[in-house]
Amino acid sequence: MDLFYHPDITKEDKYTLGPEESRHITRTKRNAEGDILLFTNGRGIFAKARLSLPAKNKAEIKVLEIEQVPIPEFKLTVAISPLRSPARWEWFIEKATELGVSKIQPLVFERTVKSKFKEERLTKLMVSAMKQSQRVFLPELKTALPFKELFDQEITGQKYVAHCEDGSKKELVDVLKANEDVCVIVGPEGDLTNDEIKMAIENGYIPVGLGKHRLRTETAGMVVCQNYNFANRL
Repeated sequence: MDLFYHPDITKEDKYTLGPEESRHITRTKRNAEGDILLFTNGRGIFAKARLSLPAKNKAEIKVLEIEQVPIPEFKLTVAISPLRSPARWEWFIEKATELGVSKIQPLVFERTVKSKFKEERLTKLMVSAMKQSQRVFLPELKTALPFKELFDQEITGQKYVAHCEDGSKKELVDVLKANEDVCVIVGPEGDLTNDEIKMAIENGYIPVGLGKHRLRTETAGMVVCQNYNFANRL
């Protein structure tokens, strides 16, 4: 059954939907008055609702049942360089959402090629991916930070820095522990500089690899998400 989105659902009540979700329900999915639909607010609410007014721009629903899904006890943060290509960055945002990432922290490294992205479009992509994958928690997409400022943030649990340079490091899949918060740094195309790797290690991040082959930044981010899911059997 399809999952729809309304950010304000918190209780059993009547709600008016925005134009985009209204058209999706009434035109694309062709739902009619009286149909039972499933909704989330992106913050753990799973709601069963009746379509009471199938208007194409201001559809109305009546929430009949509410379930509050427990907030995940442990969270994955991917601290990753934005990409020069908007399409590749959007692909990462979408797929990381489908895989259940908790937080995406864009980081500007020395080799990051700065690009401008529309926050509204990225949010729409995350909402769509959340609905598609039947999830009820929308990831947190943070404002980009200079790499050094990551270490001023309060980050708990396991901390790793993934890089391609030679040196003493194990594979993330082999060292990742289940049932703990995890933060993994993923660098830009061209990798982190030696100074950036050193700074991360000095701030408690364990150096790791993501396999035998060199990966694109967005692919590396996907490997991190999948390794986390595998470790936690998600």
